[in-house]
Amino acid sequence: MLSESAVSANNPLFPRFVSPALESGGRPLLDLLAQETVDEPAALNLLRGAKALGDGIDAEREEREARLREAGFEEPDEEQRRINLATYVALLDRPRKSDPRLRGRAAKSPAELTKQ
Repeated sequence: MLSESAVSANNPLFPRFVSPALESGGRPLLDLLAQETVDEPAALNLLRGAKALGDGIDAEREEREARLREAGFEEPDEEQRRINLATYVALLDRPRKSDPRLRGRAAKSPAELTKQ
């Protein structure tokens, strides 16, 4: 079934298309495959549908990246990606100690957390 739906280790399904149902009211692929007796036509249909959705996402991403490269944007190297991620995480809005939602909760220091 996997080879018929073009799924392989080098070309896997997106995990988000395995557990939830692909269609509203439909059966999740994982549930269908977990049955003692697998309904092969239905499983093959879901595999093909999940694969097509994933391939569509990949194609859109590749097209977007190609447009950006053509517009002069360069892909960041690994070091620049780390710097960008660190900056993004540092700028995330976090609750402050003065946040009223945190009243009554004692903040624990790293030392207190490791005592337990």
